Amino acid sequence: MDEATRQNYSAIQWRDIIDFRNLLVHEYFRIDLQIVWAIVEHQIPILKSQINTILTS
Repeated sequence: MDEATRQNYSAIQWRDIIDFRNLLVHEYFRIDLQIVWAIVEHQIPILKSQINTILTS
């Protein structure tokens, strides 16, 4: 994601997304499945809506 997009959509927690991806890829031994599932249930639907807004604008 380019910096302009990050600034235009600052409500999205870009740093958290990047950090979570890095944890999943590089530090998978530290993954707490309950936290991952909570993110899937509660945060992903919000993020999906935010991304749809970006794609339609």
